[in-house]
Amino acid sequence: MARNGSLSACSLVADTAMGLKDAPFSVAFSAAVEKAARSGTLRQAEAAVLLAFGRECGQYDLTRQTALIKGCLAQLERLREEARGQAVARGQIYRVMGVAGGAALALLLL
Repeated sequence: MARNGSLSACSLVADTAMGLKDAPFSVAFSAAVEKAARSGTLRQAEAAVLLAFGRECGQYDLTRQTALIKGCLAQLERLREEARGQAVARGQIYRVMGVAGGAALALLLL
């Protein structure tokens, strides 16, 4: 599935699946998350949430697993919203810098 399936475009899933040939899920998933963090695909905060998930996944009963998944999803959603806010702020800064640069250029040309 990792090589030819619909999830092959997601390197985290593909790397985890490939790692399952030689290691249990927690080890394969952790290695894939660390690889994604090193490559810049994941930020450190995101990697930390996923690493915690990988360590605990499959260790508890259904109720605790469900709570673990919901908690990780909530943390990842919070991180996504933070990243979205930072991107918007950076976009505003770049627009202001562009306008200021254009105004400075216009003044130089006068």
